[in-house]
Amino acid sequence: MSWKPYLAVTLLTLLVLVILAGFQASPGYMDAEYYYSMGLRIAKGKGLGEPFVWNYLTPVEAIPHPGFTYWMPVPAFISAVGLWITGWETFLGARWVHVLIAAFIPAIAMRIAWGLTSKNSTAVLAGALAVFPAFYSVFLGTTDSFGIIMLLGGIFFLVCKTDRGREKFIGLGAICGLMHLTRADGLIWLAAAGYGALLSNRKRYLNLLDVVVGYLIIMAPWFARNTVIFGSLMPSGTSRAFWLQEYNDLFTYYPQTLTFENWVSQGWTAIFEKIKTAGLANIKNALLVQGQVILTPFMLIGAWKHRQDRAVQGVFLAWLGVFLLMSIVFPFAGLRGGFTHSGAAFQPLLWALAGCGFYTIIGWGVKRRNWIQCKAGVIFGSALVMLVAIASIFIYHNRVIGEDFRQPIWENAYQDASGIGVALEELGSSADELIMINNPPGFYAATGRSAIVIPNGGVEDLLAAGSDFGAKILVLERNHPQNLTALYNAPGEEDRLEYLGKWNHVAYFRLP
Repeated sequence: MSWKPYLAVTLLTLLVLVILAGFQASPGYMDAEYYYSMGLRIAKGKGLGEPFVWNYLTPVEAIPHPGFTYWMPVPAFISAVGLWITGWETFLGARWVHVLIAAFIPAIAMRIAWGLTSKNSTAVLAGALAVFPAFYSVFLGTTDSFGIIMLLGGIFFLVCKTDRGREKFIGLGAICGLMHLTRADGLIWLAAAGYGALLSNRKRYLNLLDVVVGYLIIMAPWFARNTVIFGSLMPSGTSRAFWLQEYNDLFTYYPQTLTFENWVSQGWTAIFEKIKTAGLANIKNALLVQGQVILTPFMLIGAWKHRQDRAVQGVFLAWLGVFLLMSIVFPFAGLRGGFTHSGAAFQPLLWALAGCGFYTIIGWGVKRRNWIQCKAGVIFGSALVMLVAIASIFIYHNRVIGEDFRQPIWENAYQDASGIGVALEELGSSADELIMINNPPGFYAATGRSAIVIPNGGVEDLLAAGSDFGAKILVLERNHPQNLTALYNAPGEEDRLEYLGKWNHVAYFRLP
């Protein structure tokens, strides 16, 4: 297949992404705000320190403190590259490399489809489907991991299909390392690479060793950094995330209570119920998000047709591992979008398999219904791409634009945080005062001010956190911990806090 279709689909995708990005002038949600904020600090030469605290799982002694104890650093570095090249200290400067990365994803899907079938029609369809990624269209224009992990997942599959001896397995290990540095669950891909190494025709254990070597080439510096700072390969808070009884435990001010014994104390009935809920939600996610509803049958047919392909087997082994991880080990993360994030890595292959499945059905129609293959492929293929495009526009409109395209709902979070910053200035709060708020990364992205997260608990917990960190102002929004509802509804009745007023459904207090 010539280079021209790859170039054409890349340029088309870039155009689509630029148009969509026009309605997203801010990161939009906490993950993207975190990576934007940290990218700013890296680009300014301030290192990897976090100027805020958004959870208390890993002990924090001062602000700024060592960063990336929960989320991994690659998306922030990508943001920093964009900021450094342009010299713009803006969201536009941070995200343009993310957009550029996402523009190559359909070309990767095309290359995978070509490798599976050697058919131009299948490859072109796979690329066209990837141009309109439905639910993922919302996230490819912001400073998050989606585009990066999609690109790496597609490259992983392409490397699996090569036959270049030791370089192949070292390369697979290196890609696994990059995926781990992008998302913590990227470690699961190491199992898929090991699977390929052990099923190779010769030197299986040497190939497995090469995979590990490639992985460590990328990850060893990060592990060394963690060892020096935290005394272990991974921060201590990582293991505490195993023992959450509910999602809001992520924000407890007493993470030492998150133990196996405490987790078991809720009872196995409750544990299995939460696993079941997460598992069902992730199945729905696989059908609606990864399969885009319309494409699910074609993806399944394509996967069945290529079930003997060891590269396909390895990737689906990783998919199963991620599904189990987000259903059993981290069910609350899975419910809150973790499986959507992790599942993005499989999309290039899934779009390629959708193209394979589509033309398998066309082949059936040619044999059984006397269809003319070329004509049927063009007509039904165009209709399928049109349906996916309409679904993408509908989803994007609902989640980003809303009722008025001049005031996209995507901007609400950033505008709210900016408004809080203005209100604090009017209250006489100086820029160096530490704030306690619901979303510290988003607040920092909008105002440049440091903050700590409101702990999950009651007034005693927030007073303890405020005292330990020296926070001066509490900002209590409509979205607040359940145990602070009484404080939010009757703000003047708490004697230990000085109530400053409530504007735009936000209550302000001065901490003792």
